[in-house]
Amino acid sequence: MSHSPLPPRRPSAPFPPPPGPGGFILLDWLLAAILLALLTIGVLRITARELEREEVNTVALRLSAWLQLSQTAATQLPMAGSANSAGCQVTLTAAPKGAAPGDGIASVQPMQAPQRAALCNPEPQFLLPASRHAAPGTTEQPQVSITLLGNANGTLTFTFTPRGTVTTTQTVDIVIRHLGQSQAARCVRINAITGRIELGSDNSGTAVGCGEESFTDLI
Repeated sequence: MSHSPLPPRRPSAPFPPPPGPGGFILLDWLLAAILLALLTIGVLRITARELEREEVNTVALRLSAWLQLSQTAATQLPMAGSANSAGCQVTLTAAPKGAAPGDGIASVQPMQAPQRAALCNPEPQFLLPASRHAAPGTTEQPQVSITLLGNANGTLTFTFTPRGTVTTTQTVDIVIRHLGQSQAARCVRINAITGRIELGSDNSGTAVGCGEESFTDLI
């Protein structure tokens, strides 16, 4: 018995070659580049906001330390007559439209000997510290605004007395707000009741000042 010949075998389809270095298509590269760009922008924004908060932190901490030094010096001055006739007189100057590093926003002098300002502070004038943008020999642009909450006059004068109190009858809030994208604020408070210097904060950039819950005594 004869057998019919088997049909010829069809060659199997070749396996697809494994993807090489050029396996990604152009769309994949574009999507990856866009994603990387978005992540980079997000990181830069977060970093800029954090740096701005550090800048207002620096101003607030230095100003509070300067005030504390003046208050301590006042308690070491001789008291003649009444508590209001001696001590260290502080003058605060607002800069609601912006103050640049190197600008003076506060000064101090003894009540009885104003020509000897160093009795109250070795640095009688408080100057805003340099920012991260500082470059030698250049003039910096305004970095922060300074407002005296509840005071529309632009300047405020009060006295730290030898008894450790303060002559102002109203608590003073010095609001230091960054002019950058964060609009973060730090507040230095001189408490009229206790005479203490306190720090507050606002990171929202929308509040007029700092929330009451954010204030803490420095001592």
